Amino acid sequence: MNNVRLIIAMAFMISAANLSAGTMIVSDNTSNNTKMSVISNMDDYLTIKGDVVEVKITDATGKTLYTYHLDESAMSHHIDVSNLGAGEYKCVMSNKNNEEHSSSFKRS
Repeated sequence: MNNVRLIIAMAFMISAANLSAGTMIVSDNTSNNTKMSVISNMDDYLTIKGDVVEVKITDATGKTLYTYHLDESAMSHHIDVSNLGAGEYKCVMSNKNNEEHSSSFKRS
């Protein structure tokens, strides 16, 4: 029984360690009335939801690193950010009306 508890405790510690690694949303500048949002997943993907047609990933200096043109009929998109090094980045989302909303995220 003690071995089972030890295994469960170790699995929990590994899961908790994985939560602190990867990608974390630092600040979300999207307003509540917008139809755009970004969610950070533990598996190094950003999930973009809403009527977003373009996403730009920029570094801390504002330099555009990647631009993604999205299918406007899909309401959810997954963007792999595992290739980004440790640091802070910004996800700038645009809809078909050229409204922009941004969220900052951090890679560790």
